[in-house]
Amino acid sequence: MKKGFIISALAIFAVALFLRFALVGYSFLAYCLMCAAAVVLIYGFLIWKKLKALIIILTILLILGFALFLVMEIPVIIDSFGDKDVDADYIIVLGAGVRGSVPSLSMINRMTPTIEYMESHPDCIAILTGGQGEDEDLSEALAMYNYLTERGIDPQRLIMEDKATSTEENLKFSFDIIGDELAEATIGVVSSEYHLHRAKTMAKMLGVEVYGIPGRTSYPVLMINYFIREAFGMVHLKVYGI
Repeated sequence: MKKGFIISALAIFAVALFLRFALVGYSFLAYCLMCAAAVVLIYGFLIWKKLKALIIILTILLILGFALFLVMEIPVIIDSFGDKDVDADYIIVLGAGVRGSVPSLSMINRMTPTIEYMESHPDCIAILTGGQGEDEDLSEALAMYNYLTERGIDPQRLIMEDKATSTEENLKFSFDIIGDELAEATIGVVSSEYHLHRAKTMAKMLGVEVYGIPGRTSYPVLMINYFIREAFGMVHLKVYGI
């Protein structure tokens, strides 16, 4: 096998190990790079052995896989910009991780547009949704409530839903809170930009149309990690449903 393939694969694998073990939140991108390193090695081996038929088959499979990725990824990117000029009666703020009792960066990224939206839409009610994980000292809903009230948002405009453990439950339990108004109300969903398409798709599967309000991810490489992951998440959603 030519040294170029081995060196390239080792370099990609080294970057993958750095993302996986030296940084927090980049696991999916790391695993993708590990797969890319394996593909480089396989190509190098097939070329070394001059197995042209297998090279063609592998190339076709990669092209088809990339095409499927694009089909899933493009709507994720489109919905990441959010829906403009939405005058919502309710916004459902999807929870993110809490580090002990401190909101994670993802949660803070979702709080920023929540504050902006509630300040510009004084009649809107926010449903803060998210339960308490094993490594969390309080529920995600309460962490968001504390964050918002400390920054001047009227507690009377906040409803906590603190039982949900997944996006599906976030939406379903929040729809239950809205209750009889659900058919007539305009509903927005606040989440990270990369997550909006899947959240809107799930809501539609539950029979409700919602509008997206994006929270922007702070770090570009981390954002890329999550955008790539969402394409695979959409494949899972399309195959298995909610």
